[in-house]
Amino acid sequence: MLALRVAARLTAREALAVGVNWTYAPVADLDLEPTNPIVGTRSLGRDPDVVAAAVTEMIDALQGEGMLACAKHFPGHGRTTTDSHAVLPVVHATREELQVDLTPFVAAIDAGVASIMTAHVAYPALDPSGAPATCSPAIVNALLREELGFEGLIVTDALVMGGVQDEGGEGHTAARALAAGCDLLLYPSSPRAALHGLEVAAGRTVPRHQLDASLARRDHWARWAATPERAKPILDSDRAEGAAIIDRAVHVLRGTIPPLGPRIGVAIVDDDLGGPYPPPSRQPLLDALGRAGVAAQLETHPGAGSRPLVIALFGDIRAWKGRPGYSPAALDRVRQLVTTARAARRDVFLAQFSHPRLAAELPVDVPVLCAWGGERAMQEAVARRLAAR
Repeated sequence: MLALRVAARLTAREALAVGVNWTYAPVADLDLEPTNPIVGTRSLGRDPDVVAAAVTEMIDALQGEGMLACAKHFPGHGRTTTDSHAVLPVVHATREELQVDLTPFVAAIDAGVASIMTAHVAYPALDPSGAPATCSPAIVNALLREELGFEGLIVTDALVMGGVQDEGGEGHTAARALAAGCDLLLYPSSPRAALHGLEVAAGRTVPRHQLDASLARRDHWARWAATPERAKPILDSDRAEGAAIIDRAVHVLRGTIPPLGPRIGVAIVDDDLGGPYPPPSRQPLLDALGRAGVAAQLETHPGAGSRPLVIALFGDIRAWKGRPGYSPAALDRVRQLVTTARAARRDVFLAQFSHPRLAAELPVDVPVLCAWGGERAMQEAVARRLAAR
């Protein structure tokens, strides 16, 4: 847990340095469903007690720096098989089963978490109406506020997401969320429409004492949060600690990575292209290899040669994918690259930037080095690992 505390502390310091004093972390969802298209690597694990302990450590470290923490997505997004960015998922679990999902959130409340984010997910066992949790008084008010005793801020997940849209439009959704007990609305596509919905709710469906209580919570935590002037400086030792944590996350999943030498070929298979938001640049992998003294040549059609071939396969959780695994096109490309490299008698192995369990989908038997995602820091950690070989 020490590494987790260090990572959370660095997250807080880096965010505060650029003026951000509220982070939507930690993710308290359990990694219970392998086909879940939107949780996966975002989760801290599948064991509720382990995740609860990790959530507690993160909250303590984040808020110890003056950063508001946020446990999400209440009451748990780990059992869904569809993506709430696109549709309203329905979790057909019993109330007893959902008690497991609540474990990390109970721990977060006990740890004094500043805020909790709702899920755009329906839970018939908690609210037979089928309303998403964000708009459900039974879940937001009766369960979270009254039964669990949470007194901090409740914020919606993004209102642009399909899982919370309804026929009444965004203003109606905003009013429903407020009436359910949410204090703050995240990312409406039309702030004007959301504001109109709040004005209607304030006048008709939400009592004055509830609005006053929400405003008081907001003001309390706004005063509590650190300002950039109070943020602690980021030291070189902090950066070194962060790099060491990331390096430990990179591990061999199967096989043995051969000695690479000073020259390698790199073929990138990027399953994260497409959708409304571009993935991180993949150039940091090549740049970091160069800084480490490894001459990396980007190859699109590997042919004959003595240098080893590294296939960099990127497959992060992305909201627009609607799936957790690799596309058939990405897997076909990996198969083609391995076949071509082996025909040329080249050493070949794969660096996977995604959940370790996705290695089971690979159609080839090659050594696999695994990082947890495709962010710049992970790319640089993989480069350091390769250079060490």
